Amino acid sequence: MNDKPSSLDALLADGFTERFAREYLDILEREKASGMYDPDYLAWLEANKTAARPDGERIQDFCNRSCAAFAKLVEESLAQHKQQLVIVAHGGIQMAVMSRYGLPRRDYHDWCGPNAGGYRLDAANWQTDHTLQLLETVQYTKATQSEAAL
Repeated sequence: MNDKPSSLDALLADGFTERFAREYLDILEREKASGMYDPDYLAWLEANKTAARPDGERIQDFCNRSCAAFAKLVEESLAQHKQQLVIVAHGGIQMAVMSRYGLPRRDYHDWCGPNAGGYRLDAANWQTDHTLQLLETVQYTKATQSEAAL
C-alpha cells in the first residue's frame, strides 16, 4: 500500500511573508564588514529586539501575524479532515509558532531549529487547547558521500 498522498496542494500563506527591507539587510552586511553599525539597528538591539526593526515590524506584531496565519492553516486542514499538513517556513515563523503553540513550552529564541529543518508535531489537542506536541526535530539535508558510507 502506498502511504504517499496522490496530490499535494501548495499555497503561499500571506501571514508567512518576511517584512524586513532588503536594503536594510544590505546596509547591515556593509556595516558588519566595516565594524560600524547603524544607530537604528543598535537601538533595536538595545531594546532587546522589542521595538520595530528599521523598515520592519515589532517582534510581537510579527508573532501575532505569523501565528494567525498558521492557526488558519491548521483549522482549515482539520475541517477538511486532512491527515497531514506540511508547512515550509523561515526559522522566524517556526520560532513564533512554536513559542505560542508548542509543547513543551519554550521561549521564542529557544525554538531556533536546525538549518533546513524544523519540527514534526502532533495536533491531537489543537481543537481543545491550541497546542502542538513536539514529536521530533527534523533536518532535511543531503548526506555527503562519506556520511552515507558510514
